[in-house]
Amino acid sequence: MATYNFTVRYYGKALDAHRIPVRDLAPSLLALSEAFQEIQHIQNPTEPDLSLDIQASDNGSFLVDLILANGPDLLNRAMNLLNSQPSTALINLSGYVALFIDAVQLIKKLARVCLKIT
Repeated sequence: MATYNFTVRYYGKALDAHRIPVRDLAPSLLALSEAFQEIQHIQNPTEPDLSLDIQASDNGSFLVDLILANGPDLLNRAMNLLNSQPSTALINLSGYVALFIDAVQLIKKLARVCLKIT
């Protein structure tokens, strides 16, 4: 099986910030793969399908640098939610419920012990 290594380079004003949205890159890579497969089907229709793969950067893995941008600051939102009065109230309530359940169980045990003694 023949293999050919090559690099695809994206450039232009859209990449002035040195990045590209995944939604733009992924379809272009899929289209490139489909184009190679279509060419192969035209040239050699009986051959198995071509596969366009990404080269691993290390054993068992490959490196993709991702940037989550232009969205709300999810980490700060999560921290604010966990530090809010409703969250504190929920934590306190769960503590009180656990304490109440433990007290009921203790009362039941004491009642069983007292009934056995008399």
